[in-house]
This record gives sequence, structure tokens and C-alpha cells, in this order.
Amino acid sequence: MTLPLKDFFGRLISHITPKHFKMIRKYDIYSKNNKTKKIKILRFNFFRKNFFK
Repeated sequence: MTLPLKDFFGRLISHITPKHFKMIRKYDIYSKNNKTKKIKILRFNFFRKNFFK
């Protein structure tokens, strides 16, 4: 797929957030609640996935 330079930069710039924009990370593994528990679960799943191939 080829894009003209103007379209490429337009798509690239659309991913830049406005000044003073606050990112909300309160869901999934980024939340502060139970972070250590989630890390343990992620490590366990990673170990299980790689060990039992």
C-alpha cells in the first residue's frame, strides 16, 4: 500500500493527543487496584504458556 506524503502525515498526526490531554488508564493491567495480583497472574500465565508448549 502506498500513500501520498500528505495523507501519511495526516494519519500519523491523528494519533498525537492534544496538549494537556489526560490519558485514562484505570482498566486492565494499568489500573492501580490489585496491581500485584495482576502481575502474579500475568507471570503465571507467561510461565505456563512457555513451559507447556
